[in-house]
Amino acid sequence: MKVGIIEEDEISLNILKLLSSSLGWEIVYVSNSYQQWLKTPPNDINMPELFLVDLFFSGASAGLAIGTWIRSFTDSKLVYLTTISDAQTLSFARQLNPDAFLNKPIYQSDLLTLNKSLGVRYYN
Repeated sequence: MKVGIIEEDEISLNILKLLSSSLGWEIVYVSNSYQQWLKTPPNDINMPELFLVDLFFSGASAGLAIGTWIRSFTDSKLVYLTTISDAQTLSFARQLNPDAFLNKPIYQSDLLTLNKSLGVRYYN
């Protein structure tokens, strides 16, 4: 599966890369700042099948803007990552009808469960 990771926290980003690679997922797009996203969004050549997006990437409005772009211009799966799991935060994120939410920290078992629930292929 082709994966795009949009995460500004360097530690979380590296963990997501490691876990995704360990599952045999191909990381085709990475962005660690909203400015980078604006300059070089994914294109047809490197379009992920699954986007893992930090809900509060560069602030809540940026995470929502990226989710809106994904929903508007792709058929890709959208999964929001968050450290906050209160009802108000999840209500905010549900506006874009993401395919799933994952609470940080992310573990390999979370990605395995996600893999099964989204019905995507598991390569490893």
